[in-house]
Amino acid sequence: MIIDKIRSSDIDGCSNVECQVTLETHGEGSQYIFARTEPPQTLEADPNGFLLGAFLPAWTAGESRIHIDGAICPLLAANLRIAASTVGKWFTDLGPPPTIECDYEYRPPGTRSAAFLSGGVDSLAMIRSLTARKPPGHPDRPSAAVVVDYQHVGGIERSETDARFARSLSTSHEICADIGLDVIPIRSNFCALNPNMMFWMYQYHGALLASMAHFLGREFRLSYIASTYPATHLIPWGSHPQLDPFYSSQHVRILHDGVELSRLQKVETLRDWPAALDRMYVCTSNTSQGRNCGSCEKCVRTRVHLLVAGVLADAGAFAGADVSESEIRSVRFKRDYACLCFKEALPGLRQLGRHDLAAAVESVVADYVRMKTESARQQRRLLRRVARKLARFFPR
Repeated sequence: MIIDKIRSSDIDGCSNVECQVTLETHGEGSQYIFARTEPPQTLEADPNGFLLGAFLPAWTAGESRIHIDGAICPLLAANLRIAASTVGKWFTDLGPPPTIECDYEYRPPGTRSAAFLSGGVDSLAMIRSLTARKPPGHPDRPSAAVVVDYQHVGGIERSETDARFARSLSTSHEICADIGLDVIPIRSNFCALNPNMMFWMYQYHGALLASMAHFLGREFRLSYIASTYPATHLIPWGSHPQLDPFYSSQHVRILHDGVELSRLQKVETLRDWPAALDRMYVCTSNTSQGRNCGSCEKCVRTRVHLLVAGVLADAGAFAGADVSESEIRSVRFKRDYACLCFKEALPGLRQLGRHDLAAAVESVVADYVRMKTESARQQRRLLRRVARKLARFFPR
């Protein structure tokens, strides 16, 4: 991969940074990758940001090198080798990571701190916790929330990603006005380098956010990324405590925050924050248009947690003050973590006397466990059949 033509420009009054990315292995031509923000904020065309945004896509594309026409922080180059060793252990089919060909330079850090905000529970809980733990004047207290537009992810329609971004931005302005944080919107097309949803989820999104932090690096020396999984249930994931800190350079530090909290504990941190309860956005529907559908697994899970926390009736982000047994029984889990989050709500539901909802949770959890057990059994049967057939051709 070659990264060149790095530059800053003004487009319709917005601060724009861009570069040209050319894949060498498959000869698929060049494309321009950009990040853009609105005044009064400006972006810096930092080569470190372009390297971070392109490193994992280059690796998955089979590129043997990344030649970047710009000077990189030597700490980031060293950190990327550490991050690559972790990703390579998780995904053994990737092969060796690309080597980095670049010049090196030192850039002085800024003075401010920021936090990435999507409007979901994880990022809201992070900002609530950080502003509670770090008093005004603390250098690590975030003074701005960064909202990033993810174009080209997973084949989701552009109208949907535009609606999600508009909703997240509107939500962030309303929430951050409540606590005195600036809001910085960034539009980007970095995901066009590899739009696969599985890549985005399991490998890429932490690096993408870190790249945006470097474009803000002349002003911001520290950026926080909210954890998804608690420390007790970590899995390979695109944003991870073993990855995000290694997307740091000498002038921009990246911190993975909130790993000590479970999902229910994060919801509980929002109990006394009406703006967050009214504006949170958690929906996973591909046709949500930036609003909670209320019925997808993540919406139902969040409503159950809000009920356990005693604030569902106060949460304007969802309609109604209760969750029905049928809504829970209609949920189907796709990952172990969703199952874990529902199980986490069981003690609270029983304490509330909601044995109907507890029974519904136990039922869908049992269904998921049976499905996983049967799937594992079928895989073992398939492996035994394959082994028997191979034994006919390769007898001992």
